[in-house]
Amino acid sequence: MTNNRSTEIDQSLTVLRQVAKTTDTFLAKLSNSSETLTKKNSSTLYGTGAGLLGFLGGLGLAHLFGASLLLISTPLTALGIVGGVLLYRGRTGIRIERLIGRARMESDECLRRIKALPKNAPKDIVESEWNAYLDVSQRYRHLALELQEGSSSTRLLPVSIPQHGINEPETKRLLAKEISDQNKD
Repeated sequence: MTNNRSTEIDQSLTVLRQVAKTTDTFLAKLSNSSETLTKKNSSTLYGTGAGLLGFLGGLGLAHLFGASLLLISTPLTALGIVGGVLLYRGRTGIRIERLIGRARMESDECLRRIKALPKNAPKDIVESEWNAYLDVSQRYRHLALELQEGSSSTRLLPVSIPQHGINEPETKRLLAKEISDQNKD
């Protein structure tokens, strides 16, 4: 009888060691996953979380209605991802993105006109085109800042909108160099 109990105790200890080892492995993988996720931006995490919710909803609906898991969970996962990203951005973020798109189009048009000027163009015309470019940049920067200040969002503006104003001579110099470099190619 003592021998039988000793065997049972040994088996129980073996199972406990395996559980402890499995738990350690699981926690290490969970920790690695958490570390990887901390490097992702919030928009990605919102999309991933909502995508998982969409997938789980699809799983439940497929089981409930006896329908194909693939037909239900795939679109719900995709909708969850898109919904999560849009939820994160909010109306203000979407408006700022739209402003950035418009600003890029107008800025690109100004730069196209500057590049198209002949090398011997009158200085006042060149200056006028540069001023138009700077006006576009400044106008959209102010609009985006107003939108952000009017929202409860604490997210930073995208990198493409200057945060500390425009240093006009420096901006002109850098853009002129960029245009000159492009014309050389």
